[in-house]
Amino acid sequence: MTGESAEPYREFISQMVLRLEHAGRAVNRELAGVRVEVAGLRGDVRDLTAGQQALKVGQDALREEMREQMRGLGEDSRAQTHALLRVLDRLEGGPEPAT
Repeated sequence: MTGESAEPYREFISQMVLRLEHAGRAVNRELAGVRVEVAGLRGDVRDLTAGQQALKVGQDALREEMREQMRGLGEDSRAQTHALLRVLDRLEGGPEPAT
């Protein structure tokens, strides 16, 4: 190939290299934007995880409070049942319980 006949190829190759460089820069800009979005999403996930942890702690505390209340209600119920049984015994003429 002579210098003149190679010139169109050189021009073509030069144009392709320029297009590839521009495309590479565009991809890099796009990737930078994606990195920013991913960083934001990671922050959102951290916030959600912290919120879930806080909810779990609150739920555990509420569950324990409810258990305590149920224990208290069970004790109250037993005491009321015993009192009613004593009243029924007295009404039926049963022995007076020692107090």
